[in-house]
Amino acid sequence: TRSNNKILVLPNSGGSHTPLNQVYRLIDLVLKLSIERKSLNIYLKPHPADFKDNVLNYLNRNSEGIPDNLVLMNKKEQIQFQDFDILVINNSAAGTEAAIFAVPVIIVCKNKDEIMVPQYIEEGIGEFASDYLEFARAIDKVLSDKDTYKDRCDKFVNLNYSNQGKSVEAVMNILLQN
Repeated sequence: TRSNNKILVLPNSGGSHTPLNQVYRLIDLVLKLSIERKSLNIYLKPHPADFKDNVLNYLNRNSEGIPDNLVLMNKKEQIQFQDFDILVINNSAAGTEAAIFAVPVIIVCKNKDEIMVPQYIEEGIGEFASDYLEFARAIDKVLSDKDTYKDRCDKFVNLNYSNQGKSVEAVMNILLQN
């Protein structure tokens, strides 16, 4: 039986600070997780800058079909962070946006030295994983303690953003007052 747990995976494009081999490594971990954990609902959205369709091509070359619980999203589709329980990234500022919606982050990269936004880990809104075992454990840890991670996300946003993710509303209020 499938659970209601929804995991969003946002790999980098492979054309920036995260090399393509790390993007492929993340996809391998996600494929393995989707096969071993049929109860999870996993959504994989390629980066909008993935102009060569690296994610799609890699999936087609290296899997024997996409598992039923793995949904490949359109790379141009708008992300509704509030619909997910966990965000999985290589390295991305998307973790900050996810935190605004109280969605914890799992960062997958070779080692902790490669983490571009260490505050995700330092402030407890996410977990780090460098291999499949750590990845699966991080998923379990976050899912088993969602409320704690959501509280930490709220604290992270309140500490780091003066408008707590509501800049548009703040600007509109200022404009309407004048």
